[in-house]
Amino acid sequence: MPKNPPESMQHHLRQRLNAHAAERWPQLARVHVRFRTGFAYLAGELKDGERVPLCRLRFTGVLHTWGFALYQAGNDSYRDGILPSGLPAGSAEEALDCAGDLYLKPHAPGGSGPARVPAGLVLLVGPPASGKTSFVRALIAGGQIDADAVVSSDEIRAELFGTSPTEADSDADPDAADARIFEERDRRIVARLAAGHTAVAESTNVTSQARA
Repeated sequence: MPKNPPESMQHHLRQRLNAHAAERWPQLARVHVRFRTGFAYLAGELKDGERVPLCRLRFTGVLHTWGFALYQAGNDSYRDGILPSGLPAGSAEEALDCAGDLYLKPHAPGGSGPARVPAGLVLLVGPPASGKTSFVRALIAGGQIDADAVVSSDEIRAELFGTSPTEADSDADPDAADARIFEERDRRIVARLAAGHTAVAESTNVTSQARA
């Protein structure tokens, strides 16, 4: 069974996170950190006493690098994710900010609700099962984007070919199918941008060619 970090490291992590929150997240009274079997569970306590689950950190053996999993409000669970750096692990402060951007901004002083994602292109980057879809669903649930803003290559694939290109045609060329899918994805993105709307490109986008 994975072990928790030493007590001294746990104490230091709590101090670091609360010091960072005092500067970055004024809506928080404090950050609660609960350790269990090698994981640190972060929750933010708002000024009114409400606790907001944020993320889970996985102990890697060193203080400054933690695996990241974002809290999934829809099913009260955690899912491994990618930090804004593009990596699945980083500092505890990075993890707090990533989760805070999603779950704490609606509670900002003077805020009237979740901050809407501005019009333009949002490019999600990450390998399969890295949490992109869950992240998008949380944005939709929080009212930060509309559902039709999401342009998903997986959904387009299902529309055109079923789950996989070979379901519709056993002789289909996978490369030709991919080209058709991404041509349609780009067409939809361009149409939304031309109309002044937000377009969220939900694909792996892990290569420079895909992001170009």
